[in-house]
Amino acid sequence: MLYPLYELQRRWAEPVADMAGAMAGWLRGSPLPGARFAQAGWSLLHRITKRYPRPELAQPVEVVASRPFCRLVRVLGERSTTDSAARPRVLLCAPLSGHHASLLRDTIDTLVADHDVYVTDWLDAREIARIRQGFSAVAADANRFTASFYARLFDLAPTLRPLFPDDLSNQRDKLKHMLAMLVAGLDRPVALKPTLAMLGDRHRSYGVVKTDFIVVGQALIDTLAAHLGEQFGPADRSAWTALYGRITAIMTMGTAHAVAAA
Repeated sequence: MLYPLYELQRRWAEPVADMAGAMAGWLRGSPLPGARFAQAGWSLLHRITKRYPRPELAQPVEVVASRPFCRLVRVLGERSTTDSAARPRVLLCAPLSGHHASLLRDTIDTLVADHDVYVTDWLDAREIARIRQGFSAVAADANRFTASFYARLFDLAPTLRPLFPDDLSNQRDKLKHMLAMLVAGLDRPVALKPTLAMLGDRHRSYGVVKTDFIVVGQALIDTLAAHLGEQFGPADRSAWTALYGRITAIMTMGTAHAVAAA
């Protein structure tokens, strides 16, 4: 109940933020009397009412524990796992007051060179609600959505077409079921990890490489934007991009594990 009301308030504030930003820009450097103070006021209103997208961590992470509203992630960095035991462990507790753990990224980047870093990453329930709302809209016409997805994918990367059978009916069904599983389990990411890791290993056996995941993500975002239209705003794009980033992080770890074991 509270999140729909909050989202309604945010949508109401968006035109206010746009107007405030425009006025602050127009008054910047103006010679009019009192323009400096007016510009400061409009600028403050713009900062209060605008949306701030969730920034991403610069370092790869793995989820080691999860609760309905928080997950504990371990920052992998560029180091090998062989020397992790010799590094002192550090737990960074991100503020609970609406802050993303990625706002600590400068601190994380400094510590990860010499420490085994763990971070509390509070899940954004607004993103979960937004993703589920968008998925319910495309799920109503899932066949058309999945057909459009594969058309966009092969348009972006024609070299991927030979990896798929001529008849894509089964692939479209698999895509529908996978998306439904992911959306249903958004608040239980650890439970999805084994399935996604195995899926990553399976894709490696098909000849899929890490760079292919980037193209698949672009195809997914483009298809969502095409089908949802005005309902797919910057905040929706950010939420889906963050979700896809978490998915591919687990899947590519699965492929990396398979390569190491080979």
